[in-house]
Formats: sequence, structure tokens, C-alpha cells
Amino acid sequence: MPIFINGQDMTFGKADVLSKTGNYVITTADFGSTLRMNSGSTQIFTLPSVGSAEDGARLTIVKLGAGQVTIQAADSDLIGESSAGGTLYNSVAGEIYATVSLEYVHGSVKWVVRGAHGTWTTT
Repeated sequence: MPIFINGQDMTFGKADVLSKTGNYVITTADFGSTLRMNSGSTQIFTLPSVGSAEDGARLTIVKLGAGQVTIQAADSDLIGESSAGGTLYNSVAGEIYATVSLEYVHGSVKWVVRGAHGTWTTT
């Protein structure tokens, strides 16, 4: 059943969940998914090259293990307040279940942090 907020139909569904234990190159087919990284060592999610067709694309990253999780931007894209082609990472071993949700905003050539739990740092 749809929920209406400010006159708009808000439909909620189940996101695809992809569980990873090693470095992973995200594809546009992964957009809308939750990607879980379960590792005791440093692992990297690499974002794909994106353009106007991907405006509004969303991803959620969940850190399940004690290892550092890094999200690497493609090309000269930004992630939050990162430098062009920079990163966003969580390296706090005790922050298992750290989570970050991103949305691509083409007009800014930037992945905006929609929400986060844990200590995420940009470079």
C-alpha cells in the first residue's frame, strides 16, 4: 500500500543486498542496492563513472567487519567534501555496522551523503 507524503506517492520496497568480502567495482546495475563489506582488512568499493543519465542514483554501503572500508570516486567526481577523485572511508575497527547512503547529483558532479552512521572521513 502506498504512503502519501505532501501529496506524493511514497512506495517502499526491499533493496537488493550484495555481500562482499573483497575489493569490488560498483556498476550502474548496482544502483539502488545495499552493498555490505565483511572483512577484517582494508577493502575498497570503487564507484563507476557517471553522467547525467545517473542523476539521482543511490547506494548504501554497510561495514560489517573490523577492516577499513574505502569508497573511491571515479574520474573527478566528489564524495561529500572529498577532493576530485577522492575517497570516503571508515577505519574505526570497533564501528562494525557503520553505514553511509549516497546519492549522485549530476549538476554538482558529486555523490552527496544522504545519511551516515559511524565515523566517515573524506580525502
